[in-house]
Amino acid sequence: MQKLHWLVPAAGVAAGMVLTSGQSAAKPDFTKKERKACEFCHTGSWTSGQYTEAGMYYRDHHTFKGYQPPKDDSKSKSPSPK
Repeated sequence: MQKLHWLVPAAGVAAGMVLTSGQSAAKPDFTKKERKACEFCHTGSWTSGQYTEAGMYYRDHHTFKGYQPPKDDSKSKSPSPK
């Protein structure tokens, strides 16, 4: 009976972990794996749930392989003469 006293709550915790293991949020460990800052994929903090274009690509493909960042035309434009 003593073993059953702690076994029931432990089974409940284990079942909860198994049932929720399919959902995953971004973790700072991804910054080490992908060598990108959190802001590369997320707007605001990494817990905000709001993604940049790169973040949406990574969410859908689980890799950056094949990702083409948008071209930044502001760097190639020369300032207008005054």
